[in-house]
Amino acid sequence: MQLAGVVTGSTTFSNILQACPKVRDLEQGMNNHQSITERGFLLDVVVANALLDVYAKYGSPHKARQLFDKMTQKDVISWTAMATRYVQNGVLNEALRLFEEMPQRNVVSWNATISGYAQNGVLDKALRIFEKMPQRNMVSWTAMIARYAQNGFVEKALETFRKIQLVGVNPDSTTFVNILPSCAKMGALEQGIDIHQSIMERGLFSYIGVANALVDMYAKCGRIHKARELIDIIPEKM
Repeated sequence: MQLAGVVTGSTTFSNILQACPKVRDLEQGMNNHQSITERGFLLDVVVANALLDVYAKYGSPHKARQLFDKMTQKDVISWTAMATRYVQNGVLNEALRLFEEMPQRNVVSWNATISGYAQNGVLDKALRIFEKMPQRNMVSWTAMIARYAQNGFVEKALETFRKIQLVGVNPDSTTFVNILPSCAKMGALEQGIDIHQSIMERGLFSYIGVANALVDMYAKCGRIHKARELIDIIPEKM
C-alpha cells in the first residue's frame, strides 16, 4: 500500500495493528510504529492503543511501557492494557501501582488485577481488591473461586460460591467447572447434589466440561453408580 503511494490514515493503521498480534508479527508492528510516528498518528488514542497492544502481547512490558509513557492521550483501554500485561508477566507491584493511578477503571481492569494476584498465589491481595470492587460480575466471582480451589483453599471456594447465590448472581458454566472439584475434594456430596440441580435448571449439562466435572464429583464422593448414570447421558463424550 505504501509502495503504491496510497496515503495511510489512522483508521488503516489501527486495523493493521489489530491484525499484527493475530499473526504474531512484532516486526511489522515496529515498522508501523515508525510510520505512525512520522505521520503524527500517535496522537490518536485508538492507534496508540492498537500499537500498545502489539508491544504488550508480543514485545515486552518494557517496550510497551516506553510507548505508554509517550502517549499524550490515554483512556481506560490504555491503562488497562498496560496493567494487564504487567500482571501476565508477573510484575505485580507495577500492575497494582498503575491500577491505583487509573483515572477510570472498568470491569476489565478490576478483573485483570484480581486474577493476576490470584493466579500468582497472592490471594490475600486479590481478596482485598475484590472486596473493594464496586460492582462484581461473574468473571470476578469465578476468578476467586478458581484460585481458592487451585491453591487448596477448598472451603473458601465453597464459601465464595455460596455468597454468589446469596447476592443473586447466576453462575455460568465456568463457575460450575471450578466449584465442583472443591465438592469432590471435601466430599461435600450434599452441596454437589444441589449444584447438580442448579446445572440442570440452567441447561448447562450439555457443556462437556461441566458434565465431566459433575461425573468426577460423584465418583470421588463415592457415588459410582450415579457417576456411571451421568456418563451414559453425556451428549458428547471426551
